[in-house]
Amino acid sequence: MTTYNGWPNKVTWQVSLYCTSLEDVVAAREYLEEIAADLPLMASDLLTSAIAEVEWDHLEQVFAPADDDN
Repeated sequence: MTTYNGWPNKVTWQVSLYCTSLEDVVAAREYLEEIAADLPLMASDLLTSAIAEVEWDHLEQVFAPADDDN
């Protein structure tokens, strides 16, 4: 698997730059999907393709709250 700065791919890394919590990951995905729907067709297709390349599950794992079972 090719990585980018330790992330699964470049677009996942780029989204991670705007996240500090699981809530940020969810908000980023919702925001990107919302604006993609409002863009002209060509721009929407390009953004939708980029969104599909993001490893959302990986981001959710990275930014999931730590278990504090102490």
